[in-house]
Amino acid sequence: MDASALFLARHERTVQSELLGFGLMLLSGLCVLALLVVGITLLLGKLSRPKREQMRYIGFVLLHLTDYFTNVLTLVIVFFVKRGYYFWVLLSAHLLIGIFCIYTAFTRLEWKQWCCLPQCNFFAVVVVMGLMQGIQLRLAHEDYKNRQARSLAVD
Repeated sequence: MDASALFLARHERTVQSELLGFGLMLLSGLCVLALLVVGITLLLGKLSRPKREQMRYIGFVLLHLTDYFTNVLTLVIVFFVKRGYYFWVLLSAHLLIGIFCIYTAFTRLEWKQWCCLPQCNFFAVVVVMGLMQGIQLRLAHEDYKNRQARSLAVD
């Protein structure tokens, strides 16, 4: 491979990584902006109890998504600036949290009874609910529904 082809390949990878970083940064920024709107609404708004609970749930989801996107963005940035030590430390922390989420997903969900193929269900539990920490959103949704039912029972 000659020098010009090597330069073009490196340039293409740099452009791709910058686009990926920009996309993740944009998603994180939108989540932060939405989180600010929810927080201001909760602090300043005169909301009924059910609306306040709904905004609390939306705020948690936005906070979790913002945290997840910024973690992935940090991993991408550290990887592309060739800081291997930091990348492996961050990745191992991310994977450790993912392992706890996988365990929680396997113990809290009836994934074997889902309507897809068992391999697809297993993949969804491990990747989406576990490594991508979707189980935290699922548990937050369950908590929101329980709070909603309790508030209806009190009223």
